[in-house]
Amino acid sequence: VYKRQPQLCGWSRMSTQGECAEDCLRRNRNNIKGFVSSPIIIKDIMEKLNEYAMKRDFIKSLSEKTGVAAGYILIAIVLVVVVLLYNGFGGLFALLAFGFLYPAYMTFKALKYDNRELLVNFGKFWVVMGFGVALHEVIEWLAPELPLFGLLTIVGTFMLVKSQASAAVYVYDTLITPTLGKLEPSIDSTLSSVEGAVEKEKEEFAGVKDKVTGAVTGAVTGAITKSKPS
Repeated sequence: VYKRQPQLCGWSRMSTQGECAEDCLRRNRNNIKGFVSSPIIIKDIMEKLNEYAMKRDFIKSLSEKTGVAAGYILIAIVLVVVVLLYNGFGGLFALLAFGFLYPAYMTFKALKYDNRELLVNFGKFWVVMGFGVALHEVIEWLAPELPLFGLLTIVGTFMLVKSQASAAVYVYDTLITPTLGKLEPSIDSTLSSVEGAVEKEKEEFAGVKDKVTGAVTGAVTGAITKSKPS
């Protein structure tokens, strides 16, 4: 049974008893610190961590070999992962592995073995990933110092790709399909206009190129003819 912690002093009590704000804040911090650092609380947390960690074969095996409690090994692993994710290389490696290499390999397997369900799932994943990367770049450009943005990106990517991209399928079906369904006519019309303009520019460029080539060829031929002795 946990001991009841001392009640935190409040502003109303301060005003009635004339206590100094600094003394009140100091006593509040001491009460909270004592509660968090209570041996009973720490022991309970470590027991739960040990129980959770022992369900993981790798951590359990490592704990048995080293004699270190599984909870401490789990904490160490979490700290290492966090440090790597905050490190530029570690975060980039995790994003490439979870966001591109693994789904690319699964798409390859779906194509090779003609797994229709898997192919549809990862096809939807790539659509979601395409829009996600575009959104990521916009947010990073608008708010480059956004706290924990890199870590949230990696976690979000992992959530999208796990369980055969089931989360990506959900995002595709509930968000992207209805949104693009409404915007599809406008997008197609804009793309057709852009493609028509590009084709027109290509034709005009081809005509100019032919004229320039003909003029240069004529000039070179004329110069060679004049340079020959009569």
